[in-house]
Amino acid sequence: MKNKKIIIYAPVNGVIGKIKDLKDGVFSEGMLGEGVYIIPESKEFYSPIDKGELKLVTATKHAYYFEHENGPNILMHISLDTEKHQGKPFKTLSNVGDKLTLATKIVSVDLQMCKKQDVNVATPILIDTKEFSEWKFKPLDLKGKVKRGQPIGEFVKVEEKKINEESNDLTTFEFKNKYEKSAESIYEYIGTESNYSKVYNCMTRLRFYVKDKQIVNTEAIKKMPIVKGVNWNGEEIQIIIGGEVQKVKDAFENYVSNKNISKTSKKQEGFEQKIKPKKPMKEAILGAISGIMVPTLPVFITVGMLMGLKAILVQAGAMPEIVTGIAKEGQVSLTDADVFSAIFFIITEIAFKFLGIFIGYNTMKYLGGNTIMSILIGLALANPYIWQGTSWPLFTIGSTTIKVQAFTSSIMPHIAANIIFFYLDKWIKTWMPSVVDIIFRPMIAFLTTMLLAFFIVGPSLFLVEQGLAVIVGWLGSIPFGIGVAIYAILWQPFVISGMHIAIAMPLSIGLMQGTPQVISPAIMYGCYGQLGAMIGVMIMTKNSQLKATCIANLTPGVIAITEPIIYGITLPKGRPFIAGCLGAGLAGLFSGILNVRLMHSGGYGIFSIVGYIAGGPMNVAMFVVSLLIAASSAAIICLFIYQERPSELKSIKKISRVIIKNYALKTGLKNNEVEKLLDEKLSLIQNFVKKDDIEKIKKVEDSYIKISKLEATIDLLNSKDEKAQQKLNEKMIRANEKNNLLNAKKIYDELVNFKQNSKIEKLINELNEVKKANVNLENWLKDHQDKFMELTNEILLKISKEIELNDINDLNSNYFNAIHSIDINYLITEKQETFFNQKNVKKNLLNNR
Repeated sequence: MKNKKIIIYAPVNGVIGKIKDLKDGVFSEGMLGEGVYIIPESKEFYSPIDKGELKLVTATKHAYYFEHENGPNILMHISLDTEKHQGKPFKTLSNVGDKLTLATKIVSVDLQMCKKQDVNVATPILIDTKEFSEWKFKPLDLKGKVKRGQPIGEFVKVEEKKINEESNDLTTFEFKNKYEKSAESIYEYIGTESNYSKVYNCMTRLRFYVKDKQIVNTEAIKKMPIVKGVNWNGEEIQIIIGGEVQKVKDAFENYVSNKNISKTSKKQEGFEQKIKPKKPMKEAILGAISGIMVPTLPVFITVGMLMGLKAILVQAGAMPEIVTGIAKEGQVSLTDADVFSAIFFIITEIAFKFLGIFIGYNTMKYLGGNTIMSILIGLALANPYIWQGTSWPLFTIGSTTIKVQAFTSSIMPHIAANIIFFYLDKWIKTWMPSVVDIIFRPMIAFLTTMLLAFFIVGPSLFLVEQGLAVIVGWLGSIPFGIGVAIYAILWQPFVISGMHIAIAMPLSIGLMQGTPQVISPAIMYGCYGQLGAMIGVMIMTKNSQLKATCIANLTPGVIAITEPIIYGITLPKGRPFIAGCLGAGLAGLFSGILNVRLMHSGGYGIFSIVGYIAGGPMNVAMFVVSLLIAASSAAIICLFIYQERPSELKSIKKISRVIIKNYALKTGLKNNEVEKLLDEKLSLIQNFVKKDDIEKIKKVEDSYIKISKLEATIDLLNSKDEKAQQKLNEKMIRANEKNNLLNAKKIYDELVNFKQNSKIEKLINELNEVKKANVNLENWLKDHQDKFMELTNEILLKISKEIELNDINDLNSNYFNAIHSIDINYLITEKQETFFNQKNVKKNLLNNR
């Protein structure tokens, strides 16, 4: 066994003490690690370590992280009352990145100001022994006063052999599946726990609220095999994964948990590299809506599926139509129903009646407030069994009577009430004496919130909800299904922008209020349109990996998880995405004409059928037909408008026409006159790719098709091997837990000596042979492409100088994509972003005349 140690020196003259004697409830409980504290008696603080670097200074300048050259981070936290001082008494004397010695001044503290503000200046110096678990604090036998530079303790690292051969512990074999590997990579690329404040997921996206966008390695995340795309919404990064997102999220949380990162402590102390910039209002609102609504999706889905099942049972005569009030003809009161029907009715209705409580809870959780009080607020606002339909009218606007009532089918009052309580509670805390705080603060905040909710906020938001319902109703009432078609066409662009949850909110509110929706089916048509477009791509593609990706996404597509389809297939290829939107529009038109209505929330994709059952058999049948129209028409449109890869020659000629058009705009000449003027230059470009070149490119493509088939097969076999290893690893862990050491050792040996599928090695050899045989052709292609780009850049520069139009040079990226059509299509080369903007050029030319 070998020991390493770091000596900690007093950074300031003062009085030393044990951490546990602070009695502050955070440092004293060891939440942030082990160490000592000093009560300073001089204003200048020096480095507490003799060798290392200053790694982090908090925004309020009271906390400093030092990295010793031996590795671990050491925290010096000046004062225990961050909220009182707000950083005013501190003047930083060193910068992040500075090398340290014992003579390095770190910070100057105005102790007199601290005294006036009643700030406790006790200064803990410690290591987070949860993160650096191998380090232990060894105090020196010191009491009373110490002088600056005097040793005050040691952090000792004990290094032991990771595997004790005499031990029977076999769990040291570390197997990681693709989700665990992906989670670890995302953790690093996102900037570790220090660069995000919240992580959550929706059906397809892993979402982080990041502190500094510059730290996030977006390009590395995009290149991960499991990632379909990345979308930014203000300070929130949305990593699009697809149906596997929950497994990645679970793996991520397990990884963070195993690192023993105390998020609560770090949040309380506010260790951030810089002050968080204020979000624009639009981004803040959209981010809040997503953060509140997305975690409630499982509840919405569960409630919808149960209500659909109840509708099936009622229509099939398997259970009666139950009501809680007085039963009408054909209905049965709850008290008269059989036990099975009654229980099923209760579990179906309960979530629907209390839906606002879930929304309110997520609102409080999003804000970081007291979620227990949120449940109390929700019960007071929504409990139908206490309110029992009672209401008191306040005033009337037109035909609408505004009442004091329970908000069982309305979610906005729940959101508003939780926001009011959060900020009210926070404000009361600033002036309420700590002696009576726990008794009176929650009561005052709760009572005030309730009065505001019932008499002011609730009635006001009721009017807002009614207004949203009117807007949605108006869109649905546009004749000939046009409104539904518009919504269906635009749904996937909303998904791309990250605004889809906010856009769908008025529809959700209407459904919760019991109003069938004509517009809501458009969401599913938008999803099935992209599914159909993907099927069109799958039929046309020669790329085996792309075909395999399409096949893998068929099942998620059927249940309306379309982000992997959009970001992995249709959107990067452009025209298939348009085909999907148009197919959705046709389905929306058909559906709107026939007045297909979603009666209540249901599942996703094919399972959403349950939400249409209450509208009758014809309603269900026409919805299914509309889904088929969306998918089939999108596939057919895709087959007509999609090219797997653009022809090099056609693309080059298309760019030539753009040059001619803009040359004419700039000079005032006619297009045919410009064609003659530029004939020599543009002919050099257009004739560069000859018939023989096209044949060679076709041979390269044939080899790429072979390579893609082999790689797809290898990936499939590797995936099977990985699953087999994972099962063995799980068996070994279970055997260890049951103390079945012989079986555990046997499984351990299987894992260590795991044999790869014999086919994989043969396929890899075949793949290498194909690549080797293709080397000369690939080298020719690269050389050919480079020469083409040299020629086009030279000609574009000449033309731009002739007519003094620098924008022409931006067409070089268009030429790049044209000549690299084949390697871009097989994902060997990344498609370049095009910067030429025809509208801007035209506008600038008109302004300069």
